[in-house]
Amino acid sequence: MKIAKNTVRGENSRDMKSANRLLFLRLLCTEGPLVRGEIANRTGLSKMTVSNIITDLVAAGLLREEVDTEGKNGAGRKPGLLSLASDSPTVVGMHIGRKSCHVLISDLSAQVLLEQERDYPANLTGDRLVALLLRTLKELRKDYDRPIVCVGISALGPLDNRSGILLAPPNFYGIRNFPLRSRLEDALGIPCLLSHDISAAAQAELLYGAGRELGDFLHLHFGNGIGAGIVAQGKLFDGVMGLSGELGHTSIDYRGPLCDCGNRGCLELYANAQNLTADYAQARMDAGLPATRQVLSLPEILALAHREDPGALYALDRFCEYVSAALVNCLNLIDTHCVLLSHKGQPSSLMESMLQEKVNERLLAASCRRVTVRPSTFQFRAPAMGAIAVAAEAIFSGQIPILPAPATSGAAEPQPCRADCPNCIQKL
Repeated sequence: MKIAKNTVRGENSRDMKSANRLLFLRLLCTEGPLVRGEIANRTGLSKMTVSNIITDLVAAGLLREEVDTEGKNGAGRKPGLLSLASDSPTVVGMHIGRKSCHVLISDLSAQVLLEQERDYPANLTGDRLVALLLRTLKELRKDYDRPIVCVGISALGPLDNRSGILLAPPNFYGIRNFPLRSRLEDALGIPCLLSHDISAAAQAELLYGAGRELGDFLHLHFGNGIGAGIVAQGKLFDGVMGLSGELGHTSIDYRGPLCDCGNRGCLELYANAQNLTADYAQARMDAGLPATRQVLSLPEILALAHREDPGALYALDRFCEYVSAALVNCLNLIDTHCVLLSHKGQPSSLMESMLQEKVNERLLAASCRRVTVRPSTFQFRAPAMGAIAVAAEAIFSGQIPILPAPATSGAAEPQPCRADCPNCIQKL
């Protein structure tokens, strides 16, 4: 579905009209509801152009305008709010985590309409994964009749987003080189797009979250692993194949233990639940307290740290020390000054402040720059919302067409989409 990067195309009036309508749609979905004048100011489009676009998109069933015929003091027409139509096309997001999958249906403004999360069976295979995703989507759509135009898939890596293949995710039921995208496209009959889940999470922040205000940022996610999505100059950078973002598999000790990925001393060998528990237990024993017997997760350590448990604060400090070592390497390469952090557990400034302090202590040229670490908008839902954002971005960029073809000079005005329009699939 991607256009070759070295393809050069000229623009004609038809191209420009399509681009303007997509720009309008993107702004409305990510910043709306908005009034006509605000859209004209934000896009630089003339009021006449905005009016024509609104007419086109309302006719296509994408927009609605709430018009108040009574202006202030009863005089004149009050500008109406523009928003997505209640029956406008929607997208599906599928997040494939290490232990469960999450299927969502959302409109183009990232308003989740339906969702369901499913744990994997012990005997999961590639075929069973596809069957589980399809069955979950079918159940969600049982009483749902809005059109679905594409599916965004965010998945644990490594993967190849060009060919839509899950390559060899570590500790993932032995699934290797599985053509996930083509299997889903064949079953659903609509376009599907595959992205690394942490890159997708960064896309969600860029489109709908805190990243809208930032041209450059790193999205750091703690889940079953550690990943970092990169946004540079307002664009997601996910590499040639979509293999970027594997911060957990960058080495912080080149002579360290061998990782399943083949590298040595990877961050995830140090910043993990087992080491968190060991550090917590050691701190308790040093204080003359009994050691814990069960493995504690990061959210559990965080909860204890928020209650000022000394052992948990020590374990969390060690965890952040490991992460900062890898994070500083990454920040020195890409030179961004903001990190958005998402994790499972109660949002707070505790871990963010710990990481921020440690990163800025070690950062190159620290005297003339400072990195801030702040919570992400979507927290632990970021990879799932990222699947929605991957699909939406493909629509806003014109990769997945949902708009009727714009009329050229002298041609008839565009008409509303037919019920059987191939670009607005009504039924799966």
